[in-house]
Amino acid sequence: MTGKVNEATLEALVAGCKTPQDVAALYQQMLQRVIDRSLSVELDAHLGYERHEKPLEGARTNARNGSTKKRVKGTFGEVEVTTPRDRAGSFEPQLVRKRQTRLGDFEDKILALYARGMSTRDIESALVDLYGVTVSHDVVARDIRDTHFSLFGTQWHAGRAVQYGANA
Repeated sequence: MTGKVNEATLEALVAGCKTPQDVAALYQQMLQRVIDRSLSVELDAHLGYERHEKPLEGARTNARNGSTKKRVKGTFGEVEVTTPRDRAGSFEPQLVRKRQTRLGDFEDKILALYARGMSTRDIESALVDLYGVTVSHDVVARDIRDTHFSLFGTQWHAGRAVQYGANA
């Protein structure tokens, strides 16, 4: 996501928020979605193919093997994240590491990166600077595209949002 969220979409998101607890609940849901998508994209990069992609003949030696849920504590309470697994057991998630139980200020920083409209290369650089995590800009771009589509029902093409399933 490289631009601002359209006002109608933003209004729809916050329409039910009447108390600080409502805002915190919305924040938790968005944070969980971003973390889950990021972990899934990390596994895609680790395996070298996207989910549901057809295999090349004999090219796949490792594959997805379900996921596990875990709770991590953050600024707004606990968030349940879904960590994907691979059959070989070689996947080591970087954004929420194995046995990690606290997010720290990670959630604030990653949402700030999206909100500031940073380029994928800037986000890649920021992840290295902030967390020592090396994630390619292609992975960041895929994650942003997928998260934006799932949250707002739009996809970015040639620098503009294209609405799917709605009369625009």
